[in-house]
Amino acid sequence: MDTLLDGSGSSDPDGDDLTYSWRLAAAPSGSDASLADEAGITADFTPDATGDYVVELEVSDGEENDTDDGSLEAMQAVVEITGDISSDRTLTSDETYRFPNADPVDIKEGVTVTIEPDTELRFAEEAGLDVFGTLRAEGTAEDSITMTATRGNRQPGWWRGVEFSDGTSVLDHVQIRYAGADRVPGERAACIYQSGSSEADLQLTNSTIESGRGCGLAVVPNIEATLQTFSGNEFRELEKPPVCIPFAKVGIFDGSNSFPQQSVIEVFEAPIESGIGEKTQMSPLDKDIPYRVTEDVTVSDTLVIKAGVRMTFAKDVQLEAFGIEPAIEAQGTAGNPIRMTATEGNEMSGWWQGIYLRDDFEGTLSNVIIRHGGGTSSPANITAEQVLPGDAQGSLTVENSRIEDSGKHGIACNDAGIDLTAQGNAFAGIPGKPITGCGTE
Repeated sequence: MDTLLDGSGSSDPDGDDLTYSWRLAAAPSGSDASLADEAGITADFTPDATGDYVVELEVSDGEENDTDDGSLEAMQAVVEITGDISSDRTLTSDETYRFPNADPVDIKEGVTVTIEPDTELRFAEEAGLDVFGTLRAEGTAEDSITMTATRGNRQPGWWRGVEFSDGTSVLDHVQIRYAGADRVPGERAACIYQSGSSEADLQLTNSTIESGRGCGLAVVPNIEATLQTFSGNEFRELEKPPVCIPFAKVGIFDGSNSFPQQSVIEVFEAPIESGIGEKTQMSPLDKDIPYRVTEDVTVSDTLVIKAGVRMTFAKDVQLEAFGIEPAIEAQGTAGNPIRMTATEGNEMSGWWQGIYLRDDFEGTLSNVIIRHGGGTSSPANITAEQVLPGDAQGSLTVENSRIEDSGKHGIACNDAGIDLTAQGNAFAGIPGKPITGCGTE
């Protein structure tokens, strides 16, 4: 229960304005309590353990200071969770839960853990929560659920975070702070993590992920794991990208999530498999931040790129599609083009390989800006090839687009029979030919 500390009885004989500084000077063993609004005339305080608390208030008129203290006795249960959870359990708001061990606590398969609104969970160094069953953490706008570091340890990466490996779970109106400690070597550190063996279904809504060391949310390549709902979340003060996600999952972004200015969404390889076409639409992100593509991407189902999407590509990375009709539908507008360029700070010709289309493909690029492609193994910013013998066909439309700063050519084909429609395009910084080998030279 919140306790309001009130310093409004303070006064200055000269009528000078006063400043206030509250401090929790002592607390019972096991407490992680802290004060809210420590510089206000009042401060909120929530006891989290049974025993005596001592609170100090320093008041200053700018020249002289005066300090007083007071004590209060609180009755508040602290529950330590030291072992795996093997039966259904509800964590309630009248208790504070501490995870003291430097190993994750498992929610076992078939077990449901429910967390009530306004409940706090505090994690020791390297502690965490691994979900093999079901976690239902459903707070409200007024009473969110908090998962944070133990008292005095408010630093990014103090605890591991929450990992989902199986089951169907919900995080709604949950605040996750100071997580993202390193996991197994080679795995991505993250505040929220869907693991590689995961068949977990997760709904993540209206939650805040902040002050983390790893990614805010990391999902590893696995077509069985789904992020069913991802909306209304806020990511802030993270040392790594707010979301690190396989390319196959890029369709989760609906424009309702908030990301830090100047951040990126890290996208890595995972084929877009047939049957999950709803995951292949790329929408523009908050604050014009880009999708940073760090590994080669093979498109195995139609990829739709909406107007305003910004993509940056790491060195030598290639976006490729073959045997798909349609393969890529990139439909920008004159006022809101799609942009595909080098990663920030690497704006140079031939940095990435570019777009590669092959065998029985159909592609449309309209109002797209493509720069810095035509890398070491690619002849152009856009390359179209027929490799399979027989009746394989390729159809490509590039219109009203800007093809710039290639390491070699602008658009290159290996077969004059490829059906290329190119109109209204502008080419600049092309050391070779704007269009070559496509039967339109």
